[in-house]
Amino acid sequence: MSAPQSAAAPEVDPQGGSPLLTPRIEGLLLGRALVFTVLLGAALVFQYNQSSGIEEAADLLLSLSPIYGVIVFVYLISILYAVIYRNLGAGEARPRFFAVFQIAADGLIVSYLLLVSGGTRSVFPFLYLLIVVYAGILLAGRGAFYSALLCSFLYTLVLWGLNWLPEPILESLQPFGTRVPTMEELAYASFVNMGSLFMMAALVSYLAERLRLTGERLARREIDYAELEELHREIVTNLTSGIITIDDRGQITYLNRAAEEMLGRNLTQVYRFPLRSVFPEISVAVEQSGDTANWARPEMRVNGAGGTHLVLGFSVASLGEAASRNRGSIIIFQDLTRLKQVEARLKRQDRLAAVGELAASIAHEIRNPLASISGSVQMLETSADVNPEDARLMAVVQREINRLDALIGNFLQYSRLMELSIAQADLAALVKDVLETFQRLRDQPSEVNLLLGEGDLHARIDADQIKQVLWNLLINARNAMEPEGGKITVEVFREGEGGGATCGIRVSDSGPGVPIEDRERIFTPFHTTRVDGSGLGLALVDRIVGLHGGEIDVDDSPGGGASFTVRLPIEPPPERVAQQAPASLREGAG
Repeated sequence: MSAPQSAAAPEVDPQGGSPLLTPRIEGLLLGRALVFTVLLGAALVFQYNQSSGIEEAADLLLSLSPIYGVIVFVYLISILYAVIYRNLGAGEARPRFFAVFQIAADGLIVSYLLLVSGGTRSVFPFLYLLIVVYAGILLAGRGAFYSALLCSFLYTLVLWGLNWLPEPILESLQPFGTRVPTMEELAYASFVNMGSLFMMAALVSYLAERLRLTGERLARREIDYAELEELHREIVTNLTSGIITIDDRGQITYLNRAAEEMLGRNLTQVYRFPLRSVFPEISVAVEQSGDTANWARPEMRVNGAGGTHLVLGFSVASLGEAASRNRGSIIIFQDLTRLKQVEARLKRQDRLAAVGELAASIAHEIRNPLASISGSVQMLETSADVNPEDARLMAVVQREINRLDALIGNFLQYSRLMELSIAQADLAALVKDVLETFQRLRDQPSEVNLLLGEGDLHARIDADQIKQVLWNLLINARNAMEPEGGKITVEVFREGEGGGATCGIRVSDSGPGVPIEDRERIFTPFHTTRVDGSGLGLALVDRIVGLHGGEIDVDDSPGGGASFTVRLPIEPPPERVAQQAPASLREGAG
């Protein structure tokens, strides 16, 4: 969006020309007829009042038939002006040319009116002043002076021309009071009227210039206000933070685009609806928090677009008061869901770093005694005098030793920094291989569907590690649907283009899903909801995905269960590739 400008060109008239000149000319077409009618009528009344009797008044009215003709002519020419004006071609010069034409024509009309209404004794010279006034309005100061010069020339021509008119014409004008003026009358009338015309031109020029400057300032201010309003609208609309405004009755009056996208509602759907009925979680959080404009943002959990669950940080402020009435409140909020996920991932990595330091030392401390115990139990099992009850107990001990050894192995695999063997791989082929193996498992009650997205599904990954990720997610989905079984959907997709493109795998099931309160903990080591679970399967998945520079999210699936989505960059970060485990840790794994 462009910054506000100090000045802007006026809008172009649809018929061409100045945006101010066109409506003024159109107003002049109507105003001319009205002004001539009123002024001439007033003049007739004035001259009638100056007559000495009815007979003289009747003679006067009959003698003024040319003036009536002027009135009719003005009406007709105004109509003609309108027709010609509407049919002239477009262009900047058209209104200006037409204005000059009207000024000249009106000057001739007034001159004729003076000629048939008494010459120097006429009451109509002031009409020249009106011509100067509207010339200044139409054409600014220069137009006022040019029109004053024209009117002065026409007025002088009328008065001095009476001296040169043939005798028959002068006799025909005598009934109207027109006669040849004396030199004193000529000098006086010329001086007074011409002086008045140029004084009026100067005044009109000054006022027109002031009007023009004021108009430009107002136009600039209007443009500035319009652009500021547009800028404000664009800023509010394109903010990544959501904005909701409510009035003093708690009714929604505005949602910006970010709020609509986060909450899955648009303004037309919720306008003037109570906030409590449309977004109850937000309403409760706002009521509990009060005005938060001056302190840290509280957080709330809401249901977002598409059934997602969002963590929002928000603040509430009053919109102020107008006329002693509260105008309502504004709620500004940001989606902190991804930030919270990153925070949780960083916390898990911090815990992992601490665990890794202990892993090497506890490996020998636990595995070596386990090996000794296991060997001793095996020797006891080979004794000839072992009774059945002792044999059963030794089998239990051996089974638990094996389970504990496997748990330690999983723990060491999770805690050590793995080396990634990065190579170009086809995710679609990789997923098909894992699914083929998964479907051969015994007691496999699940129906598995594969959806392959469009586009290039290749990425540089550690294929074995990503297979481990998919395997763990499939086992997790199958366990979630036991014992009845259900439907597992695996989707491979690509998102974005260029350097920010990602490939992803989504595993959805039709099980009971993952409660919202557990979603932040399911990737934590040793967190499990199964009696026989180690709590390391999803933790290992999160670890491998993190090493690839990717992300994993959990949400509700369309089928009602859980949906785990893994997104991997097409090219993993260089620092993630070929990470070697410390020597002590590799030794402890043996």
